[in-house]
Amino acid sequence: MIALILRLFDCFSWLLRGLGVDYPQFRAILQTKLMLDVRRPRGAFAQRSNKNRNMFALTLVSLAFMGVFISPLVAKVQSPLVSLTFIHAVIMVMLAMSLLGDYSTVLLDTTDNHVLLPRPVSRRTVLFARLAHIFTYLLLITASLGAATFVVGTIVRGGAFLPAFALSLTLSVGLIVGVVSLAYLVGMRLIPEERLRDLLTYAQIVMLVVVVAGYQLVPRLVGSAVKAKLDLAAQNWIYFCPPTWMAGLVDLALGNRGAAQVVLSIEALLAPVLLLLIVSVLAPTFQPAALEGDRTNSAKRAAAGAIRQRWPAVLARLVARNPAERGAFDLVWRLAGRDRLYKLRVYPGLAFAFVFALIWMLTGAERGQTVTLGGLPQTDRHLILLYCASLAAPAALLHLRFSSQFDAAWIYSALPLYRPGEVLLGAFKAVMVRLMLPTFAVLAGIALVVWGWRVLPDVLLASVVLVLICLIEALLVGRHLPFSESAGAMESSGRTLRSMLLMPIVGGFGLAHYAIRPYPFVVLGAIPIVLLLTFACARLYQRTTWSAIPRAS
Repeated sequence: MIALILRLFDCFSWLLRGLGVDYPQFRAILQTKLMLDVRRPRGAFAQRSNKNRNMFALTLVSLAFMGVFISPLVAKVQSPLVSLTFIHAVIMVMLAMSLLGDYSTVLLDTTDNHVLLPRPVSRRTVLFARLAHIFTYLLLITASLGAATFVVGTIVRGGAFLPAFALSLTLSVGLIVGVVSLAYLVGMRLIPEERLRDLLTYAQIVMLVVVVAGYQLVPRLVGSAVKAKLDLAAQNWIYFCPPTWMAGLVDLALGNRGAAQVVLSIEALLAPVLLLLIVSVLAPTFQPAALEGDRTNSAKRAAAGAIRQRWPAVLARLVARNPAERGAFDLVWRLAGRDRLYKLRVYPGLAFAFVFALIWMLTGAERGQTVTLGGLPQTDRHLILLYCASLAAPAALLHLRFSSQFDAAWIYSALPLYRPGEVLLGAFKAVMVRLMLPTFAVLAGIALVVWGWRVLPDVLLASVVLVLICLIEALLVGRHLPFSESAGAMESSGRTLRSMLLMPIVGGFGLAHYAIRPYPFVVLGAIPIVLLLTFACARLYQRTTWSAIPRAS
């Protein structure tokens, strides 16, 4: 396999030499990386490191299975330009997610510089070897996603489809790698490395939200395009849309030789090459920025950090009753904003609350019946909006126990804590104040703007119910000290099943609220009852003893 990959790169050695790369050195570095590479697991397939290669193969199989669902577009949609635009858009989004998530550390990693740069190896050669390493794995992912489309397209469109689609996918990978690499190069010149890693985490979250929203919207867009017989070639915006460039290249190869297809094909061929040229020019400045950026900005970060440190302490004094609670509140507040693993697992759920709220509000239960924005005030769907905030609670609570730096959790045993429940309650309050209540506040504000002040009793009841739901879920998911367990134990924790089992709690409270919704005085009367239950659950949670804490914590 490695020999085949290297031979493929040998075919383009002339291009790499033209970009200023020392090809023999490039080939040796790439061969070493491929031989030593034990890729870490991808996304939901994360397992123990000794299973990484098998899990990568399983990931490729799963991606090929996903590709089966987009391949019928080639046969269903008459225009190849329309169908292949959607297909390339899906593939490019998946590639961008993989590059941001699984391979960003490869691009940002500078550990091999200590071995290579003291020797007569140029920075340009090192960077292009790194990009080729990433390109190889992304090409395998792309081939898996497009496998079903290769088969369906060749049967439906003819033999010319196969080489044209293969070329378009290769150019897509080159384009994505070029764009992200250029963004990294510019970012490393302007932003410290740690800050850039934080921005990458937020970019991953945005991409996850785009994928989930696209899963809901793309089928409807395809249906609308089929019904309207959309003529993409007549639209001006297609010349600024990369998926359409690649689709135009395949469309041209299939015999549709319009002016739009010619221009799109030229864009598809030139864009990756131009990006490679720009990256080759900026490459010599990449490593110095990576090494110096953090030092030059350390003083600024220290000053900004001193200001940020005061804010959690002020909030802790307002919501926590004793020093143990305040200490746990302060700790979890800071780590929830710094721990990339926690943010990557929890923050998408907060964003999904808004996505699902919009979809569920506008879509009825009967055959895709939709409601216009203007008609929402005449409905009771504000309850859907209010209770969507609760959907993120299971993930926020379940992942609170995991950390990549769990070794520091020995401090819990060293402290004179009679009841660890005080730490648990302080951590719970930090999650509520930092994550859950701000999410609910935004959703409640939208409800008040759209439905008016008449829904204020519902907003008040839903706010206290949210706290009660989160407390009940905290009692049910197990009482674990915050950030005290290895991230590797995440897979054996049964978190997905537990999250699914907690969903009926949200539905039960939502249905009960809907039942009393016609009686405003009953809604207001339910608020003190829910508050009493909340205080009782908080008291029970606070009284947790050491015997109730699992051994792993």
